[in-house]
Amino acid sequence: MHVPVLLNPILDFFPSSCQLSVLDCTFGRGGYSKAFLEKGCFVTALDRDIEAQLYSETITQEFPKQFEFIFGQFSQIGQIFKDKKFDVILFDIGVSSPQLDQAERGFSFNKQGPLDMRMGQSGKTAADIINYESEQNLANIFYHYGEETASRKFARLICQYRQTKLFETTKELADFIERNSPKIFKKAKKIHPATKIFQALRIVVNDELNEFETALKDCHHLLNAGGSLIMVTFHSLEDRIAKNYLKNNGHEHKQSKYERNPQPQTNLYKILTKKPITATADELKINPRASSAKLRVAKRTEFIGLVC
Repeated sequence: MHVPVLLNPILDFFPSSCQLSVLDCTFGRGGYSKAFLEKGCFVTALDRDIEAQLYSETITQEFPKQFEFIFGQFSQIGQIFKDKKFDVILFDIGVSSPQLDQAERGFSFNKQGPLDMRMGQSGKTAADIINYESEQNLANIFYHYGEETASRKFARLICQYRQTKLFETTKELADFIERNSPKIFKKAKKIHPATKIFQALRIVVNDELNEFETALKDCHHLLNAGGSLIMVTFHSLEDRIAKNYLKNNGHEHKQSKYERNPQPQTNLYKILTKKPITATADELKINPRASSAKLRVAKRTEFIGLVC
């Protein structure tokens, strides 16, 4: 069983045994779902990865009365669950460890595989973007979604290279970026030069930021009063969305005092993590991938109590 990051601090927010209704929006390999099931909760899990759906069958067999899996994108939770409410909604945003570990999925620059990166295994691949987007579009993608400071240089060099040969594999692209990196790559001290560009491609291929923002807009409608919203993010772009959502108290924008006829806005959430929780040294020894993880938790207001 895959052990998810920051699991212990997440469970610390809940009683030792409590029959909560949980919506796990990013099932992956079921680490969070199983932890809640073992606490006696009823879990509905969602994922757009067909392999996650296949893996969910083992959880269904183990917890047939407590667990339900739905194949779909979490941006659609407002439609999928329009007549249902939950006590907990959980997001673990980004690529999962099993996806990174499977070379054929094309997520990792450390493994030889096709330039794919599709979580749902449909639509444009990373190869389609690298080989056919314009130089300007590539530069914008690398800068805005990967925060790559050398975005223009890499976009120009990639467009020059692909005039004679298209990029086909992860290692081909990663090695090209490393060869042309403006910094000297020292594995022991710095991240791989391809990290940011691979992140940018993955985000665009899967429309991750829009998916997250769209899903968050429906969360307060789907949470029972007193219910908890849990968000685990792995880079600044995702965390900024989570932070701003809570800062604006679940509203789509923060009202300005200069706004004409401002509408009164209720406080939809009580923020339980004033600063994001990060992994302890002990967890990092077991799972180094937790190093960039940030946990934010908020409680839906109008608390009426939960029966445990």
